[in-house]
Amino acid sequence: MIPNTNYEYYIVDSENNWLYHKLNCVNAPDGSLAIINTDAQQNEVVDLILQYTDGLENVALNKSANQSSDIDPLETEDMASKGVDGDIDQCTETYSGELVDDHWWRVDLGRNYAVLNVTVYNNVSAGGGTLLSSAEIRIGDSEEADDNELCGIIPSDASSSDSFFDVSCGDYIYGRYVSVEKMQTADPIALCEVEVWAVPVSCVELCCRVA
Repeated sequence: MIPNTNYEYYIVDSENNWLYHKLNCVNAPDGSLAIINTDAQQNEVVDLILQYTDGLENVALNKSANQSSDIDPLETEDMASKGVDGDIDQCTETYSGELVDDHWWRVDLGRNYAVLNVTVYNNVSAGGGTLLSSAEIRIGDSEEADDNELCGIIPSDASSSDSFFDVSCGDYIYGRYVSVEKMQTADPIALCEVEVWAVPVSCVELCCRVA
């Protein structure tokens, strides 16, 4: 496939009518097709996709997750995965000790999605409101959260009685990694589930033909 070539991006509606947008595409490192047009153009295409799908889906469920540390340093169980196992009664927490450090939890979605909002379930039984307050939600292509775009911040006055926090990105953010992060603090992060609400299909999964 030739880089920087115009392709036609096709979507078939429920009556088998062909809809399309012409986009600029390049080869991605993994061999898939990547879109390199502007965010505004991508958002237009994503909105079109949503007209012919069931809407946003939680694309984080059962995906690979990790975190900066475990509350029990000797724990051998995969604690980070409790944040994407679909069970809001199973929770995970990072280890703090007495040191100021960066605390983070991250899910790898496996490929890029157009993410619109993120729901983080609080560990109410642990008084977790204070353990999620001021946490940043970031989305992007880097495993380093600081390199990714900010979706939103859980309020600093978050209460331990809040069962979940729904963080809206305001607009679609495109990325593979979604993180919950608190920088330079002695307070750990505690959460029970992270739902990443995104368009359920990627541009590369639809039909892209030479114009």
